[in-house]
Amino acid sequence: MVYGCGFAAQHTVYDYVLAGEGESDIIEGIALSRDELAATGAMLPDGWAITYNSVTEAEPLENALALCKRQITRVAEKLDGDGYEFDRIELFLTGKGNYRDEIATLRPYKGNRLLMEKPIHYKSIRRYLVDRWMAKVINGWEADDEVSMLAASLDYDPERVMIVSQDKDLRTVPGLLFNYRRNTYEFITPAQARGNFYRQILVGDLTDNIGGVYRCGKAKAEKLITDDMTERQMYEAVLAECRDSLGRKSCPYADKDPEAVILELGRLLHMARSPTETVSAGYWIPPQ
Repeated sequence: MVYGCGFAAQHTVYDYVLAGEGESDIIEGIALSRDELAATGAMLPDGWAITYNSVTEAEPLENALALCKRQITRVAEKLDGDGYEFDRIELFLTGKGNYRDEIATLRPYKGNRLLMEKPIHYKSIRRYLVDRWMAKVINGWEADDEVSMLAASLDYDPERVMIVSQDKDLRTVPGLLFNYRRNTYEFITPAQARGNFYRQILVGDLTDNIGGVYRCGKAKAEKLITDDMTERQMYEAVLAECRDSLGRKSCPYADKDPEAVILELGRLLHMARSPTETVSAGYWIPPQ
């Protein structure tokens, strides 16, 4: 919500210069989008070049906050219109510190986001969600973990709790899930949640810079892991695939023990169930 509403309330324009072979062959202009800039460059005659600078401009903060309010109220109206009675909506924001940073050795956890730009109104939107909507800032683990813990504390009972998220990570948590982007509901059984988790170990999560088992795609993961398997069977199937991956050309962890690789991937991808789970255990222990 913070990123989506923040980026929706700003836009980037491109000041460009077109230069030909002669000293007088100079044309300056402004493109209102990257697509428009690319189209301008594609139409250049031979011998011409384009250079540009990008400038990001933000709309007034009130516009971004209005988008946040609209998104929250639309969720409430959707649930109410579909017959779901609820006492409150609780919001969570990820704060400082994450135990996964210490676990990740194969790749830096979320290392691909280090250079990712934040919306201009990023801090103000977060402050608004805390002050106006009583969003809770979670430190030490992620907001997704806190949502998972809350669902677990209520026994994943669909009469007591519904998770509202577009994040696929929360499909590894049993219970009722509402994807507010797609306007879809899904009841995830414990077996389905377990299967989703082990398939995610195989595939990884590029959004968080988690590679998964080397060269195991989604289609193969769905064949290897089916929801009717026991957890031990799922674990053994994932471990066997990891062993096979060691011999694949350019495997990035060929010198590592496959059990250690799966342990790391599982601990990075597991949604915590309780704050009493020890950080030293990484919130996940393979089935014995």
